[in-house]
Amino acid sequence: MKPATVYAILATGGVITNPVTRLQHALSSLTTADGRITAECLRAPLPSGLTAEMMRELTVGGYAGDPTLNDQWGEKELTAGERLFGCNTLEVIALGAGDIQKPIGAIPDVAEAVCHLRIVPGTDWHNLVANLSTFLEEKGLGDVKVIFEGGYSATRLDPTHPWVGFVKRSMETSLEQTVTVLPNLGGTIPNHCFADVLALPTVWMPHSYPSCKQHAPDEHLLESVVEQGLLAAAGLLWDLGEHWPE
Repeated sequence: MKPATVYAILATGGVITNPVTRLQHALSSLTTADGRITAECLRAPLPSGLTAEMMRELTVGGYAGDPTLNDQWGEKELTAGERLFGCNTLEVIALGAGDIQKPIGAIPDVAEAVCHLRIVPGTDWHNLVANLSTFLEEKGLGDVKVIFEGGYSATRLDPTHPWVGFVKRSMETSLEQTVTVLPNLGGTIPNHCFADVLALPTVWMPHSYPSCKQHAPDEHLLESVVEQGLLAAAGLLWDLGEHWPE
């Protein structure tokens, strides 16, 4: 390689756009340094009423193997239950440009970030690309392209719906213990097929436990949890046959 060619590569700084810098500013415009979403197009109405009351009573963390919680992250004026189950969160789950193991003295030609927007009911996710693109354009960052890779509507059944109470009472009878009700499901679970398309009131009965290491290579399920799930499901089917809810 001729010295002049090397010089040309190193001298590009200051006269051409660095995509990494542009992407960094785009990402920083979406949230505060402590994780609170600032872009209104990515937010949803904060939990309120009975839904918020139920979320405040939910225990978050504290089990063996759980990560350390940060009570100053996100909507810090809310409880952990409200922040976890009632608010949208934007997470950067992958970020890349150049080769961090073998960097060279040249400006990368592309920078990419993969983000996960975990949504709750009330999010205008159908217009997400258009709204976010407009937001970035207004910030002078219109050259940052937004690509939508998929998702679903978040759903929430009215906690006072008869179906909720029926399932809760049935499970508590079968398991002989108190059952906690989570008011809504996020947009990573395709419950909209039932709730929105078929207009059916839906209640999920998850079979897991806090330290299951969900989505990790060593994700697992305890035999006791399987037994508990089978007992709750069988009891519910029995109760439906005996006492169909009005």
